[in-house]
Amino acid sequence: MNVLSRWFIRQVSRHAGTYLKAHGLLRTVKFKRAIVWEPQGKKIVVLAPHMDDEVIGCGGTLCKHVRNGAEVIVVYMTDGRYGSAALQRLKGAERKRRERELVEVRKREARLAMETLGVKEGIFLDAEETHLESGTK
Repeated sequence: MNVLSRWFIRQVSRHAGTYLKAHGLLRTVKFKRAIVWEPQGKKIVVLAPHMDDEVIGCGGTLCKHVRNGAEVIVVYMTDGRYGSAALQRLKGAERKRRERELVEVRKREARLAMETLGVKEGIFLDAEETHLESGTK
C-alpha cells in the first residue's frame, strides 16, 4: 500500500472512527487501524470496462462477498470484439463474422468466470470495445 493510501485511511479512521466502529467497519489490531466492509446480504454492482476486468481487479473480493451472502451483479460495458491480434489481418465480411464469434467466446468465458466466483447475474451492455467516452467534456 502506498504512502498516500495509508495517509487517507489513517485520516478517515481518525475523523470518522466513532461512526465506523459503531457500524463494525473499523478494526484495530496491534495498534493498526483497518477499515473493513463486509456487505453480508447486501447488493454489490461491479462495472467492468472489459470482460475479465472483474476477475483481475477484484475476483477474490467478489468471491469472499458472495460467500458472505452478498448479491453481486457484474456489468460488462464493452463487447470484447477487438480482443484478438489475428483480426487485424482480416477484412470485410470475414472480419465481422470473426468479431461476432469473438464476442460470443468472451461472453461464454465471462459466464464461466462468474459461475466460478459464485456471481449469479451478469449484464452485457455490448458497447463497441475502445469506444467508451467520458460523460464530461
